[in-house]
Amino acid sequence: MKTRKITPELRDYLKKPLGQLIKLEGDAQIDLLMRVITEYNPVKIISVGDVITETLLKNNITPDLYIIDGKTLRNKFISNLISKCDLKIVNKPGTVDSSAWSAIETCLQQGGRKGLLVEGEEDLLVLPSVILAPLGSAVLYGQPGEGVVIIKVDFETKQAFRKILDLMEETADE
Repeated sequence: MKTRKITPELRDYLKKPLGQLIKLEGDAQIDLLMRVITEYNPVKIISVGDVITETLLKNNITPDLYIIDGKTLRNKFISNLISKCDLKIVNKPGTVDSSAWSAIETCLQQGGRKGLLVEGEEDLLVLPSVILAPLGSAVLYGQPGEGVVIIKVDFETKQAFRKILDLMEETADE
């Protein structure tokens, strides 16, 4: 996979939730989130983002893979997860770097609990996370100012995310 860069047309599209949005306005919504995850019973849980990862852990759900960048809404996010990451990767803002893709793929193949610390931005790494996740997985990410999005990974979802990735510009790896 070559490094991909977001286009202006895709930027607006990707601001919308790409799965089921659960508004996180209080304990009732946290309970709803935990209930949805428990009922779905995913084969793997992948979280993309610092706040959603912390929220899952505080509620006794440990992601199989978490991808964080030490920021929330472009501000520093203090977390002890940063020191627990298995691998540090680079992913420039607005891109899906080929090395980040490979790191996600390797972590999912190896199994066990893994953490990736991103230098740059982790937002678009939702795309390869869905494409590479085993069927029956759940990918969760934060929707700024709204809540959390849960993507249930099935064949159709993988195809849809592959189409989004194909609409991105290919760039040279650096």
